[in-house]
Amino acid sequence: MKISLIICTRNRSRQLRECLRFVSQLNCGKDWELIIVNNGSSDDTASVVEEFAGGAHFDVRVVNEPRPGLGRAHNAGIAKARGEILAFTDDDCYVDPNFLNEVVSIFEDPEIGYIGGRVLLFDPTDAPITIRPEVNEEVIPPGSVVPAGRVHGANIAARRTVIEAVGGFDPILGPGTPFNCEDVDFVARASGAGWKGGYYPGPLVYHHHGRKPGRQVSAVMRSYDYGRGAYYAKFILNPQTRMLYAKHWWWQIRLRTTWRFLREIRGAGLYCLVLFMKRVNAALRVLETEGIKGLGAAIGRRVGIAIGKTSRREFIEFGIRPVLLRPRVKHLHGPHKILYAPDELLVISVVRNGELYVKSFMDHYLSMGARHIVFLDNGSTDRTVEMLCKYDRVTVLQTDAPYQKYENTMKRYLAERFSQGRWNLCADIDELFDYPYSASLILRNFIRYLNEHRYTAVIAQMLDMFSDTPLAELESRPDDSLKDKYAYYDISAIKKTPYGWATTGNGKLKMHWGGIRKSLFGTNNGLTKAALVKMDGKVKPFVNWHHARDARVADVSCVLRHYPFVGGFYTKVQEAVRMGRYGVLTTDEYVAYWKGLERNPNLNLRLKTAKKLSGLEELIEEEFLVVSDRYRQWVNTHLQ
Repeated sequence: MKISLIICTRNRSRQLRECLRFVSQLNCGKDWELIIVNNGSSDDTASVVEEFAGGAHFDVRVVNEPRPGLGRAHNAGIAKARGEILAFTDDDCYVDPNFLNEVVSIFEDPEIGYIGGRVLLFDPTDAPITIRPEVNEEVIPPGSVVPAGRVHGANIAARRTVIEAVGGFDPILGPGTPFNCEDVDFVARASGAGWKGGYYPGPLVYHHHGRKPGRQVSAVMRSYDYGRGAYYAKFILNPQTRMLYAKHWWWQIRLRTTWRFLREIRGAGLYCLVLFMKRVNAALRVLETEGIKGLGAAIGRRVGIAIGKTSRREFIEFGIRPVLLRPRVKHLHGPHKILYAPDELLVISVVRNGELYVKSFMDHYLSMGARHIVFLDNGSTDRTVEMLCKYDRVTVLQTDAPYQKYENTMKRYLAERFSQGRWNLCADIDELFDYPYSASLILRNFIRYLNEHRYTAVIAQMLDMFSDTPLAELESRPDDSLKDKYAYYDISAIKKTPYGWATTGNGKLKMHWGGIRKSLFGTNNGLTKAALVKMDGKVKPFVNWHHARDARVADVSCVLRHYPFVGGFYTKVQEAVRMGRYGVLTTDEYVAYWKGLERNPNLNLRLKTAKKLSGLEELIEEEFLVVSDRYRQWVNTHLQ
């Protein structure tokens, strides 16, 4: 009997390295292999896997599955596995040395088709979620309803014959999709196919999920509520299991709180929508193969899925999340609708705990000539909302949607709701926008230049600003003038590459990377945004975070003076690392900041290469900003 251990991973190279260290200590009396599925990672996962495989004393096979989704990644691993028994664990789990022997001993019983094993916390300070600590066996007879949570995907195993009989894992379920229920779905289908299984505490893994009690836990539990709703919907849609699962769900509803039940209903509805769109997409492919590609594409655009152009991620990002966000936004202050002219500017911002920045932000944009400013607060616990609501030319909204998933959706929501056919500037609360020769050219004439030449987007380069005071000694107050207090910049470590998200009106416009954060913390941040966008009905803003699709990019670049290194930097970094607010990739960036601060608590950002900013003209001379001759001529003829 050969056994295959399958581990799927995506952008968790640090966790994976520790996971593999425990795998290397496994004892197994049978022939076994390790399958590692790299699920489209963009960090150094590939090098971690290569290094481990080169030094392993057992067979290691590496599979690349670029399309995100745990169900799809599992299936890719299954396709390459050669074992009769396939065991699965996660990249943030640590297997007990006797894990495989325990799995093998259970499958000595030929009636057992699948199992779930024990999952304990590795770090006792982590929140007690996503674990299964019970020490008693629980048999699941064939044909049973399997309650959600009976087995955990961090520790499951099955016979290959069972996996093949039920068609593997459902690729539209699991982490990487809106529905965290791929494990119970698989087990339920195996049970429905007539296989006996159950929970067996012998195979043991330790889960090092790193979530502490608080907002992170709430977000995870909400995702499980959505997944549970999708799970029940799937089996209720199947005529053969409809009555069984409808009855089970009815009894479970009686035990739920109202909010959990409503989230399950939302998850069920969303699953039905995804399933419908999947079938529409399949129908469009048939049209394409029948030689009616133009018709298929036309229908595809009507339903939001043009053939060959929209991935599932884009469908979720542009089709599903906007629907889910709208009912979670409430109005707190200011006008519901803002009317402004084609040569005026609306500023939009998603904010959380921006008390230290509010005064400088408002003073800057109101004095620049912005027509109105719309804020979407994302759970501030300081005085941010109170301070913003004191201004007249401000609208304040609020949402509790998780930032790490809805960041782009929130910003796109503001742009689409408030600036149809008009220009908007998206700026974070710690960013102050400026354009070349603004001292001589008023904002309306700058926008008139963009309209005159039919541009629909403007690139802005982020310029990290800082003080000459060590970070540990910095004290910040809400009435600080950011421009005066943080007057230094350093562009010596900026790398430039071609701008690849749209055709630009000036070949000298580049994508900027690195900067002072690379010099001090080793992070290679992207510093270029399509910050200024005209919502002309064609442009799709906030694609790949800060860029715009189908835009005509202007021949002049602007600056976003960025002020992250204020007195609250330590607190912000600590909170970001603890809560994972900014998502996996950006949270890793904050981990790098934290490590740098731990190494050097008295860090001073003013290196020998730093300069004091006196005006944007010096940034043009240093080719940090780009202006065309045509723009210079416009400025000369439109001086205020």
